[in-house]
Amino acid sequence: MNVEEVADYLGIASKTVYQNWRTWGVPAVRIGGGDSGPLRFRREDIERVLLRWSIESDATAA
Repeated sequence: MNVEEVADYLGIASKTVYQNWRTWGVPAVRIGGGDSGPLRFRREDIERVLLRWSIESDATAA
């Protein structure tokens, strides 16, 4: 998934994905290498982060 696809999937702005993907702990690769290539994510990794957030949210609500 590219940044725009992740943003659509999460219902957020692409800018938010760019600014936070490392903080969120989402593994990504840059196509073409280096620090300037476009980011790509695996859907499974995005879903894993969503699950972790859900579990953390449930734990703090209890």
